[in-house]
Amino acid sequence: MKQFYQTWCIAILLSILSITDVFSQQTVTGKVTDASGNVPGVTVAVKGTSRGTQTGADGSYSIQAAQGETLRFSMVGYTSQEIVVGSTKTINVLLEENQGSLDEVVVTALGIKREKRSLGYATATISNDDLMKTGATQNPFLAMYGKAAGVGVNIGSGGPTAGVNIRIRGAAGLESGTNTRPLFVVDGVPLYDESTSMESRGYDPLNSFDYGSGINDLNSEDIESMEILKGAKATVLYGSQALNGVVLITTKSGRKTRGLGIQLSQQTSIDQPFTFIDFQNDYGSGESTRDIQYATINGQQVRKLPLSRFSFGPKFDGTSIMMYDSTMNNYKAYPNNFIDFFRTVVNNRTNVAVAGGGEIGSARASYTTNSYKDILPGFKQKQHTFSFNGNFMPSKFASFEFVNNLYSVNTKNRRPNIQQLVATGLNRDYDYNWMKEFYHDADGFKRDLENYGLGSSSPGFWPNAASSILWEQNDNLDEDKKFHLVSSIRSTLRFTDNISFIGQAAIDYTNTDFITQNKIIRMSPDRIGGGYRWTKRNLMVQNYQGLIKYENTFNKDWNFFGFVGSAYQKITDNSMYTSTGDMGLLYPDWYSLDNANIANWPTAGARSKVLGNKRGSDVLYSVLGSATLAYKETYYLEAQARNDWNSTLQSPNNSYFYPGLSFTWNFSNNIEIPRLQYGKFRLAWADVGGGPSTATGDRYFANNVFSVGQLPYSYGPVSVTPPSALFLEMIKPFRKREFEVGFNTRWFEKSRLEVDFSFYNNNTYNQIVSQPLSSATGYSTARINTGDLKNWGTEVFIKGAPLANDKFRWDLTLTAANQFSKVKKLYPGISQKFITGNSGFQVWAEEGKRIGEIRVYDYKRDDAGNKIVGNNGQYVLSDAVTNSGKNVNPDVFGGIMNDFFFKGFNFHVGIDYKFGGSIFSYTNNYLMGTGVIKQSLPGRDEENGGIAYYIDANNNKIRWQHNQSAPAASKDGIVYHDGMIMDGVRAVTTNGQTSYVQNDIIVSAPSYYQTYISDNSTSWPPDRLFKNDYIKLRELAISYTIPQELSNKMKLQKLTLTASVRNLGYLYKTVPNIDPEGALGSQGYIENSFYPSIRTYTFGLNVSF
Repeated sequence: MKQFYQTWCIAILLSILSITDVFSQQTVTGKVTDASGNVPGVTVAVKGTSRGTQTGADGSYSIQAAQGETLRFSMVGYTSQEIVVGSTKTINVLLEENQGSLDEVVVTALGIKREKRSLGYATATISNDDLMKTGATQNPFLAMYGKAAGVGVNIGSGGPTAGVNIRIRGAAGLESGTNTRPLFVVDGVPLYDESTSMESRGYDPLNSFDYGSGINDLNSEDIESMEILKGAKATVLYGSQALNGVVLITTKSGRKTRGLGIQLSQQTSIDQPFTFIDFQNDYGSGESTRDIQYATINGQQVRKLPLSRFSFGPKFDGTSIMMYDSTMNNYKAYPNNFIDFFRTVVNNRTNVAVAGGGEIGSARASYTTNSYKDILPGFKQKQHTFSFNGNFMPSKFASFEFVNNLYSVNTKNRRPNIQQLVATGLNRDYDYNWMKEFYHDADGFKRDLENYGLGSSSPGFWPNAASSILWEQNDNLDEDKKFHLVSSIRSTLRFTDNISFIGQAAIDYTNTDFITQNKIIRMSPDRIGGGYRWTKRNLMVQNYQGLIKYENTFNKDWNFFGFVGSAYQKITDNSMYTSTGDMGLLYPDWYSLDNANIANWPTAGARSKVLGNKRGSDVLYSVLGSATLAYKETYYLEAQARNDWNSTLQSPNNSYFYPGLSFTWNFSNNIEIPRLQYGKFRLAWADVGGGPSTATGDRYFANNVFSVGQLPYSYGPVSVTPPSALFLEMIKPFRKREFEVGFNTRWFEKSRLEVDFSFYNNNTYNQIVSQPLSSATGYSTARINTGDLKNWGTEVFIKGAPLANDKFRWDLTLTAANQFSKVKKLYPGISQKFITGNSGFQVWAEEGKRIGEIRVYDYKRDDAGNKIVGNNGQYVLSDAVTNSGKNVNPDVFGGIMNDFFFKGFNFHVGIDYKFGGSIFSYTNNYLMGTGVIKQSLPGRDEENGGIAYYIDANNNKIRWQHNQSAPAASKDGIVYHDGMIMDGVRAVTTNGQTSYVQNDIIVSAPSYYQTYISDNSTSWPPDRLFKNDYIKLRELAISYTIPQELSNKMKLQKLTLTASVRNLGYLYKTVPNIDPEGALGSQGYIENSFYPSIRTYTFGLNVSF
């Protein structure tokens, strides 16, 4: 309390000292314009004071200022100007649109606007123009690829409505579940965000959906800009939530509105599936080329299609063959059968916005309706977005900002994990168009495939996978209905010219209903299937903050800017569900708990399948402050700090302090370098950290949690189960200490070339990880603080105009970043730690090495390095995993953006790239193992280099000649032509001594290729890891804006026509058959869900009145 009074006494004293300035002030008026006319919403401020105003709808302003004081005119997107007040009382200003000037105004932490020249840390800006090059994407982060140095983006196989994985500066941890996501802030409101993927419900692949998170709801058309704060110093003021960086999103306001302020956009896009799989279309179903089967129809033998998941069967010859439904057809390949399973779709988006303002405020209201259908049948989404952004300044002493973004999203039958489609075989003689009609019977029930020999007796056969997916997508319903509100009110009260107060109250509220309706599969002879489940989740994040800001100029050379304040956040996450579980339904199509077949009511141990409830809450208290001292706008020294008290840890370890320092030198003010327009050197240091992340489920480290196993019902008393993780009260916050140095330079007239470089080096230590324990302890794991992970890298941003004149301009932007790491230390007595994987492959952290080292089963070799072949003719693998020398992390990534402007035309080409890092591809293994791709052709017959052999009485394969009959020693009188001999040596034991000779053991081609499937989970060889390098032609767009003279005649402010293509293809890639970005979830190095890529064609019309 004493400190509180001292603070207010100081504030009052400063107020009294600043009152004397008022008596010498005069009213200065004027108008602010740019090349297109009046500019509303420009901030006009008296430098070194808190006195300020904004221009009205006609660009005019009025402000109190004394002679000798300096007026600063600034606005995001324009170069700031400063004018000293003289005897004249009218000052008109012409602003130039910003082309990368150091005078640019950007939004920094807590919504504070700062000049970019004063920042001592690296940031990256992505404007609305950058986001909308190819139109409004279903997910705004789809447009970020390659546009910000050091920012990696990955949207996996869940599609554009699924979770997006964004990593800034290679954020990593010692566990696969470590939270590496940045903090997303919309108009000052921190959004609740969490990692999502199809992996999370892997026990039921067809019901494992990636729902995405709150950031998926954001609307590209409402976004003004994204400011990415990369380093620890840039994020100090956001505390523990921003350990991995911050993405600041500013939505559009009415401040720049001209004319009537009405904007209309209509967009139509076409999503077309395509695949990189190099199918072979020469061989059909079967275990070998001799796998020919027959059936008897009306007393006659007819050839029938073999029941097999493999495609090592006979060559296609067009002969008549009986299909699975007993109809006759030609024996042929269906080259496009995989793409036939999907569809080409047309999607529409409409946006209407109205904006305007006057001297005391401005506002913008926007409505967007978006109808989206996915390439997978049955998957569709309808989204309505309402956005309002308004500011109100009733007097020069007070201003208010109101922001409301409301999202209503209804999604049906999201993408499930369809890996089983490829795992059970994409045989080339399968007609998926036929299966689309065949999977249900005439009564609308799921067809019983057992009647066709395709049912449970053949669980690995393709019709089961295809039929189940079609039934789930077209007949069953998995629906989620989301109501998402992001709302805030921000007030600024100016007590004096130097002191002001900024307060904000904000809420991020999400209510989601999840509904599952499973139809009865059949009614007779036995009722099978049917079910209903309803889940509700309420998530609310409340944020409150208050700041007292002070700014003053001393002796015209020194400027001080600072603030102190506090913040409070509370997160509540409640969910409940009820379900018919495994009971099934009594009557078809009545989805209610009253329709449950209670005769199958679960036993006590299975009650969790029927009902459940989860509740969680955590709070974060914070105090923070910032102080910046500037000299002649050349040197800036800034100190910032924040202290958090987190409910997820025990006292006193739940309190953690984050300091940060930065220094900026605008050296172009001191040093004259030919053709250098601007130059800045920056240096920053910070020590940040945090407690357990609620986004990864680590909410209750402050208390021991017990599980209630049985509610008091008819099954007896309540059972209470202790937690499986050992509760340790001494857990401390983890920390991240970072040093950053960099420079920014602008060259030539009008800053035609910009070069920005950053080097960073950070250490993340005291990470909170799980350590396995002996079962004798009564716990499976213990959470401990451990590890020191070093992470360093460089970032380069280059933007220039190689050609520019009055009629034509070519803008070229290059981004590049590399990132490396080293595990410096783990836990005493522990030098390595398992991160993720299975018995077939593993990812580890090992002291002295880069995090993410891959371990697989290497080939056993003799002393000369030759691979050893076993008695079965297959390679022998090591008894345990060994280091492959490969890593999951990329070495360098970035983008190349080209924009060509000619009169009203803009042609855009966007390319991004990534080099380094390896990927595990389950799909490639299944494709090879089932024999459906061209890589599986070698060895399967004489034409493809197969070796001829026969099988003797001892089942040995004896080499023979293709054009000779089987000898008498043949067991079955057959000469086989699909032999292969592995290149290597085999062991020979003589008199107890083992030596190695050249391998001559024959193995059949199908048996060799099928090891690609069996090795998926048991022993992954190193040559089945793929280096994941690529260069992708991501965006191609053209737009045309009609001349202003013609627009004026049409009573329009602006009319633009657009056409674009996204995901055209890869100019270079090293992973065969799959999209290098088709990872299953947040782990971008495990590919295990099988979807085609999507090429999107978009056509748009944008009109401003």
